[in-house]
Amino acid sequence: MKKDGNVWRVQVYVKGARDSGTFATKAQASAWAAMRETELRSQKETGIVVGKTCRDAFDKYEKEISKAKRGYRWEALRLDLPPTLASIFPLMF
Repeated sequence: MKKDGNVWRVQVYVKGARDSGTFATKAQASAWAAMRETELRSQKETGIVVGKTCRDAFDKYEKEISKAKRGYRWEALRLDLPPTLASIFPLMF
């Protein structure tokens, strides 16, 4: 927690989840930080990343891992199937 001009900025980091906020008073910032930390600790671990899709994972895999493989071209084509073709090849997804 630190003073940033006329506001108090607080950052919370629990179990890999980050959150931050700005408040007019230090007391408000402390109260919010305590409440938010409790919320983050009590959240059930689902393994689901909010805001990310399967397409994002495929794109990251293609750029970071698949490029180094010998069969990159074909793997990239399989990863880039449109959603309509995904229903034809259900084992690929």
